[in-house]
Amino acid sequence: MNKFMFVVCALVISIIGCNSDVDISIDEVSNKTVIGSSQLEDIACWNDSFGIYGRAVARMYTNTSNGGWCTGFLVNRKTLLTAYHCVSTQSELDNTFFDFDYKHAECDGTTLASGGSGTIGGTLLATNLFADVSVIELNEDFGSVVGILDMNFSAMNTSQNLMIIQHPAGEYKQLVRFTDNNLCRATSLPNFFEFNHACDTKGGSSGSPVLLQPAVGVVAPMSVVGLHSAGATTYNVGKRATSFQTTVEPYLVSENSCVGRCGRRVTNRDGTPGCWCVGSGDTCVDKVQLCGRK
Repeated sequence: MNKFMFVVCALVISIIGCNSDVDISIDEVSNKTVIGSSQLEDIACWNDSFGIYGRAVARMYTNTSNGGWCTGFLVNRKTLLTAYHCVSTQSELDNTFFDFDYKHAECDGTTLASGGSGTIGGTLLATNLFADVSVIELNEDFGSVVGILDMNFSAMNTSQNLMIIQHPAGEYKQLVRFTDNNLCRATSLPNFFEFNHACDTKGGSSGSPVLLQPAVGVVAPMSVVGLHSAGATTYNVGKRATSFQTTVEPYLVSENSCVGRCGRRVTNRDGTPGCWCVGSGDTCVDKVQLCGRK
């Protein structure tokens, strides 16, 4: 058991117990919002495609009286977004751990992948109650290792194909891209802040990135157009990226950068394609000369 897992166990052992070889999860989580039959998929089945984006998504646990499991995602080397109702104060953040690469080693397997990493606490940079978003600076630079996700502040509509990468109920990393009867899409846009959808989530999925998928047959990068916020009996609720743009934009990596984006095409914040970053680490360069590494 490594030092990080030991500390994590110390935080949660009173609630769920701990074993470094066992998938830590909560079976009975209130407000589960799987609509119809579950369409959640093991992200380990998509390691070479969707899994590239999923590495920037972290499992979170807040060990306070009103805390629990949530999900967050990196938008800069050390900057992570999650839901405001998951972490809204510095004291809550001080008692929150973040776990990256918590996933199965094989598609639909039972053994966890090795090499995961995590951290505890950080600095609360900004919050927005109405958009249900918190901006956190982690204590370590994970973005250079697991990558970051690009924000897309273009207008959302109900014909866009969406995907949610999440840690439902604190489980291994999963994604959803279908509903029982359709593709995962916004079903309505009731106000400036919200969109409703029927894509499966569970308690613990709050704070997950809602990604825009390219249309069928189109090769294009994915980008974040929203954040999963809440669930009801027959639908789920997300917050549109446009509703928290002014809150998070000061903390995003430059559009003209390959930092955290090696191996894929970048999406500019207006939704247009940008840099095409190839290579890895310090050798990561822009294939089409639209940006630099820093």
